[in-house]
Amino acid sequence: MDAELLHSPVVGLVEEEEVDMTDWNLPLAFMKKRHTEKIEGSKALAQSWRMKDRMKTVSVALVLCLNVGVDPPDVVKTSPCARLECWIDPLSMSPQKALETIGANLQKQYENWQPRARYKQSLDPTVDEVKKLCTSLRRNAKEERVLFHYNGHGVPRPTVNGEIWVFNKNYTQYIPLSIYDLQTWMGSPSIFVYDCSNAGIIVKSFKQFALQREQELEVAAINPNHPLAQMPLPPSMKNCIQLAACEANELLPMNPDLPADLFTSCLTTPIKIALRWFCMQKSAKLVPGVTLDLIEKIPGRLNDRRTPLGELNWIFTAITDTIAWNVLPRDLFQKLFRQDLLVASLFRNFLLAERIMRSYNCTPVSSPRLPPTYMHAMWQAWDLAVDICLSQLPTIIEEGTAFRHSPFFAEQLTAFQVWLTMGVENRNPPEQLPIVLQALSVGIFPYVLKLLQSSARELRPLLVFIWAKILAVDSSCQADLVKDNGHKYFLSVLADPYMPAEHRTMAVFILAVIVNNYNTGQELVVALSHLVVQYESNFCTVALQFMEEEKNYAVPSPANSTGNVTPGRDSPAIPRLRSVNSYTNLRAATTARTLNKSLQNLNLNEEGGPAAFSPGNLSTSSSASSTLGSPDNDEYLLSFETIDKMRRVSSYSSLNSLIGVSFNSVYTQIWRVLLHLAADPFPDVSDLAMKVLNSIAYKATMNARTQRILDSGSLTQSAPASPTSKGTLIHQAGASHRSKRSSSPSSGSPPMPGASSSSLTNEVPKPPVREGPPTRPPYTPTLGGQAPHSQQFPRTRKMFDKGPDQTAEDGDETAAHRSFISVSLQTGLCEWSAKYFAQPVMKIPEEHDLESQVRKEREWRFLRNARVRRQSQRITQRGVTRLDDQIFINRNPGVPSVVKFHPFNPCIAVADKDSICFWDWEKGERLDYFYNGNPRYTRITAMEYLNGHDCSLLLTATDDGALRIWKNFADQRNPEMVTAWQGLSDMLPTTRGLARRVSIYLDRSAGMVVDWEQETGLLMTSGDVRVIRIWDTEREMKVQDIPTGADSCVTSLSCDPQRSLVAAGLGDGSVRVYDRRMGPNECRVMTYREHGAWVVKAHLQKETEGHIISVSVNGDVRFFDPRTPESINILQTVKGLTALDIHPQANLFACGSMNQFIAVYNSNGDVISNIKYYDGFMGQRIGAISCLAFHPYWTNSTDSFYSIPDARVAHSGKYKCAVVTEKRTKDSSVKDLTVKGLQTPVLRVDKLKLREGDVVTAVCTAEGEIGSLTFFFSDESGELYRMTTESQRVEHKLAFTEQTVNMFCYYSIYVGSTIKRSNNSNVIGLHIEELKIKPNIKVNPSKYVIEGDRITFSCSVDISNSTTRIILVHGRTTLSSNMAQEEYSMSVKADDSGEYECISHLGEVDKSSTINITVKELFSMPVLSIHPAEVFEGERFNITCQIHSFASERIQRGDISYSILRDKTPVINSGIAGKASNGEYICIAKAKGIVKESRKVLIKAKVPVEKPLLTVIPVPGNIEEGSVLTLICSIPRGSPPISFWFYGGSGTVIYNTTVQTNSSSYNLSPMKRQHSGNYFCKANNQANVLIMSNKATVEVSLAMWKKALIAVFCMLLVALLVLFIVMRYKAKRGKREMAAELSVKPASPKSDDSLTLSLTNDTHYSDHTVVVKNKESVWSERPPDVADQDSLGSTNEGDIEYTEVVHPQPVDPTRIPLRKGTDTVYSELQTSQGASEHVNHQVLLEYAELNHDLPEPVD
Repeated sequence: MDAELLHSPVVGLVEEEEVDMTDWNLPLAFMKKRHTEKIEGSKALAQSWRMKDRMKTVSVALVLCLNVGVDPPDVVKTSPCARLECWIDPLSMSPQKALETIGANLQKQYENWQPRARYKQSLDPTVDEVKKLCTSLRRNAKEERVLFHYNGHGVPRPTVNGEIWVFNKNYTQYIPLSIYDLQTWMGSPSIFVYDCSNAGIIVKSFKQFALQREQELEVAAINPNHPLAQMPLPPSMKNCIQLAACEANELLPMNPDLPADLFTSCLTTPIKIALRWFCMQKSAKLVPGVTLDLIEKIPGRLNDRRTPLGELNWIFTAITDTIAWNVLPRDLFQKLFRQDLLVASLFRNFLLAERIMRSYNCTPVSSPRLPPTYMHAMWQAWDLAVDICLSQLPTIIEEGTAFRHSPFFAEQLTAFQVWLTMGVENRNPPEQLPIVLQALSVGIFPYVLKLLQSSARELRPLLVFIWAKILAVDSSCQADLVKDNGHKYFLSVLADPYMPAEHRTMAVFILAVIVNNYNTGQELVVALSHLVVQYESNFCTVALQFMEEEKNYAVPSPANSTGNVTPGRDSPAIPRLRSVNSYTNLRAATTARTLNKSLQNLNLNEEGGPAAFSPGNLSTSSSASSTLGSPDNDEYLLSFETIDKMRRVSSYSSLNSLIGVSFNSVYTQIWRVLLHLAADPFPDVSDLAMKVLNSIAYKATMNARTQRILDSGSLTQSAPASPTSKGTLIHQAGASHRSKRSSSPSSGSPPMPGASSSSLTNEVPKPPVREGPPTRPPYTPTLGGQAPHSQQFPRTRKMFDKGPDQTAEDGDETAAHRSFISVSLQTGLCEWSAKYFAQPVMKIPEEHDLESQVRKEREWRFLRNARVRRQSQRITQRGVTRLDDQIFINRNPGVPSVVKFHPFNPCIAVADKDSICFWDWEKGERLDYFYNGNPRYTRITAMEYLNGHDCSLLLTATDDGALRIWKNFADQRNPEMVTAWQGLSDMLPTTRGLARRVSIYLDRSAGMVVDWEQETGLLMTSGDVRVIRIWDTEREMKVQDIPTGADSCVTSLSCDPQRSLVAAGLGDGSVRVYDRRMGPNECRVMTYREHGAWVVKAHLQKETEGHIISVSVNGDVRFFDPRTPESINILQTVKGLTALDIHPQANLFACGSMNQFIAVYNSNGDVISNIKYYDGFMGQRIGAISCLAFHPYWTNSTDSFYSIPDARVAHSGKYKCAVVTEKRTKDSSVKDLTVKGLQTPVLRVDKLKLREGDVVTAVCTAEGEIGSLTFFFSDESGELYRMTTESQRVEHKLAFTEQTVNMFCYYSIYVGSTIKRSNNSNVIGLHIEELKIKPNIKVNPSKYVIEGDRITFSCSVDISNSTTRIILVHGRTTLSSNMAQEEYSMSVKADDSGEYECISHLGEVDKSSTINITVKELFSMPVLSIHPAEVFEGERFNITCQIHSFASERIQRGDISYSILRDKTPVINSGIAGKASNGEYICIAKAKGIVKESRKVLIKAKVPVEKPLLTVIPVPGNIEEGSVLTLICSIPRGSPPISFWFYGGSGTVIYNTTVQTNSSSYNLSPMKRQHSGNYFCKANNQANVLIMSNKATVEVSLAMWKKALIAVFCMLLVALLVLFIVMRYKAKRGKREMAAELSVKPASPKSDDSLTLSLTNDTHYSDHTVVVKNKESVWSERPPDVADQDSLGSTNEGDIEYTEVVHPQPVDPTRIPLRKGTDTVYSELQTSQGASEHVNHQVLLEYAELNHDLPEPVD
């Protein structure tokens, strides 16, 4: 994979998400492995690559049973048959010669593999010959291996009884030879080769006999009297190896093209038989011209790789080794292929035998048995190599062309390189590894060892890297390096200035491993680096000088001290620790000269005057040894106070005159550095420095017991000087005296300095050699009570010696302390470095691996950050109008001093004086609370989140100048300190100069202020100092000190990485701007002095044209442009500010004060929000503002995906997601997730044996589990403790009373509605010793007393000591904590009755005794009563106060006085109820000094109800049917409860209720017409006065739909009436017109008549024919103005007209038939007078066509 693509941060991200590249490019601080891992080595794995039990086959027995010319009786051979034995045809010569020749050839074939072995042949032997041969070889071989080769081609097959065949002396019989006997003769270790048919039978019998021998050995070992124990013990056959040609039921191949001893040929001549077999395969046809005869002519030798035959042998060895490496278990591979060269060769060739013989249905057998390998893929590589070689053979032999070497090894090395480059971490070893070793010829280890002799510079990086890897895996290779002087190579690499730092680091690691726990390496490396062997002795001298000066140091008076005393660590009187200003610039030095030079360049000067000391802390003893105590005492360790004093002594010039020229020596400088490191804020550093100081001081004091302390003048000249490159030593005074002492071996005393002194010299006489171990003379006190000074160690002492030997009179205590110090001075750095260098270098780092969990988590965090920034930007652009919604409130464990929001998580860190609390401000939950670790009387003054965009760390700064970095906070795990260092020294506290009220509340100094640049990894620090110190967290060193140029402290820091500017607010009111790119004298580019008081905050906007915003305690806000000398804007807020913060994104700032308010302003000075203290139920309650902080971003983002990085049981459940857009929500389907399996917990305790009361710390760990886990600690009796936590680890301290406890733990977790329980952990047994400290409790005068009496308690224990503490407890109140030395007396009261307990406390053990005290009341509690209980305004009430009982033996009733108080004001016992009498009443009774109060009684006069008011909704007059009528009855005044009655229109009660309010309502629905009427209500309370309200008239009108229906009905009725009249009118008129039209026409009608009817003479009407002359309707009207001249009548009344419808009847000739449907209609015309008209034969009638059809004739 391309490197650029691999490291691209965009690869693998979701396309829909916008990626913020800023996060990927930001550096991470303190995230190296040394920060994230514990400095400890991994568990060392046993390295088995070195063969510790190598063996050699020294003797070989070749037993051939051929009987040439005679075939065995049980074998039927084919014809032709395989004949060749050791490539010789036995029939080609005489039988005896053939046998000898075959034996000689077999020996030569074996000698190719083991030329130095002792070979013995036994040709066609007898049993005795075989026995003699085997026993002699075993006797000569001793413990080495012997090989027994058996060829049984001329004898019968082996028997099932475990016998092989040999001959008798006359060769007339086959004689069986038992394998059991053969085992006895051969012994162990041995290797057996069987080349015969059914050879597997021998292997099985061999194993059975070997098992029998093992059983006999066990029986003889258990029972010495057993007969087997009396016989010689048989040898064990465990280390025997067997190779057999075939299985128990198989015969050897008889192919005539193969040798008869095919198995032996494979084992001894593998290349030859492999080539012949290859040519016999079908694939050989692909190589034309190659024959079996040509194979015999292959040029070269087997041991010459440059020849074809040698190269094939080389390739064959590599391939068979590779097959075995990949197939066999590691231990078996080591035994068979690495332990013995001959055995390795035979087994490599055995793999070939398996491949060849299996092709002929014959399976070779081995013991130990090997897995099948004949189908391994590497055989194809062998076939290819043979193919390439044989293809060249014809041209090489015939034409003499050069041999082209096979690319086999080059290809395999390429494959190995691919494995290294592209392989994954969790993978199998490479298959090509044995081939690589074969390619190197000598093996990898000897190869890289020999390369160290090369002087080529280009090999240095590679060799340093390789050897760092080797030593990281197996440190025992240090001996190989030292043996060949390989360490010199790495010393030269270390001295090479052009070597990269990475490789020099590796060289340092290699040298460190060489000297680590290896004395030879220590001596060589230290001697070659010219380090002086007198270091330790000189350090002891320097230590005693410092300790002596510490005793004689004159302490300044506190009154004259100008500095402010800041106590350190635990005692308020201990002066505050100082630190070296630049000791962090110390670098590794390899020679004494560079080390001396580095240390002499240390800046150890401290600013300011001397610090004040407390005289009470200085010892009055003048001896140096008193610092550590007498050697006969138990204390030999330096105390913290002593080290602090010595460190301060090292800072004053008075020591210069004391020590003289050697004060600046390397020893003094290192000692001073150690003193400062002992006060380092990182516990591991300080503890280790303390151990080093104690070790040196202990040795110095113990070796000073035989010598007088020199006076101050001699101290000046006895201090050791710095070593030179020549190894110059200090020539001590009194050389002659030392020579005398040294010349006497009996004295055994080391050289001692004399009274006179001499200067430093460059030449020192060689000290005499010590002949025996020195003995320390007995301790003799010197005059003046002074202890002797340090004696010198002998110069011949080794660098890493443990010091002068001590005699037995030192006692066990001294030895114990010396052992403690020796063991304690160890670190895990070397082992941790080994673990680091052992990691694979080709592995892709997890943060760059696209599929790694770490990478995916980083992507998720960066996507979250991008969303947060986008939402914050949108909110900021919209503008902020108010900020007063309280979303989180909680009480912090301590008074907050610093608060800091996490930029992307809903987490807030709140620091008090010395602890930090983390809260989830979204959920309102406390996440964690831990101790910062700063000493007492120091406080946390600043916090910053490092790497807030990724893996967050928390930085805390304290006012002693210390910086601490924490990880694993706020995640329910134990927070861990990543690192800590002294960021500033010489802190000078400064007061703020505020008003008294404000200054008392706030801390009196600026402490330490910091600002963090994530973009550059730089940390700005300042505070109560006169510099701004810049730290580079990548290099972990100070890079710059910027002088502030002011005499006041720095109160605020703000930096801009783009412009390299630093803005600082100071305590004198000035704001100063610095350009850190410039020198110290020119870096201050601007100073603003417009503020008149302490600057609370100075903020530099991180923009190209960003301004400086500063605020002082006076409330004035000023805006500065760094390019102008004056402010560009001024705003005024409130004065007396105590806290302020400026938002980094929006133009907002917030300020808080002591007056319990917070004001938020925008950049224009407008108040956005005021957050104040408000009274009342809903008011916000805030206290005095101690600190303020804005969240860096505003966001309401939610995650769109959820990942489970490491699934656990707690993740089981149902999952779904929802998408919310605008006001619409859509859920996904529910998915069930089930995670199975719980980890078995592990229980650990800190101790197993303890006394009663001792606390044992038990830790139960469920590695990897998450969720809400409930841990249980239990023993046999049941549960001891349980705790529910979100952590996977619970630590609890337990105390036991039983003598023996078997404790275990387990845990459970809720999964849905079920509880999953883990298995029990390991069981730990504890043994407890009982303490007998049960106290005795007594009381005087009696335990039955009366209130007011005085009683005295006394507590004691039978066995007590000074550490036993006895306390007296009553209930939860501790009455006395010093009962062991004094009694406790008290005057009792009634509530003092009860159980009193004496508790004796020793260590962690508490035991108690109790006594019951009964206190009789002097008088009972008064009772206050009101009569009547409830009173209304204007009524009279009485108050009585009385007691029910009293102690008549002490007082009389008249001795009791009473008083009644209302709201703490005395009143009389009666009155008129009203507002004036309302209040809280209490009664007080007094007698004999006893005062008792009654319970409080609240009196509040009740108010009768006033006239109620009835309100009707809706307004009367607008009420319709079906609507809802709401009646509201309310009263102006009246005490609840109030009863309301509602009356309807009929005057009946429709609803009543009793409420606690002044109004009630009732809804009446639906309204009807009968609901009309007068409504009213009545009200009443406990005053029993029923008052009626006003009346409201309600009229219910019809509903609108009813009104509309009536209107429609009326309109319809009118319409119908009108229609009826119209139709009636029309009907009458029509009748008149019809009557006129239907009259008979004249006999001679007009030509335009419409219709004529002709009647024939036929009498039957049915035959009449109707003729229609025109189509005009007979109903057509005539014009109304035309008179009918032919009317039948002319009377005034109209003609009568009617129509009759009848059924068919006889035809009436006077009637005219009309057809209408199927009925016949007759129309009869009459006049009004009833006269008939004369009808002629021809009559004209008008017909009416009723159905629009022509009339049909009527029958």
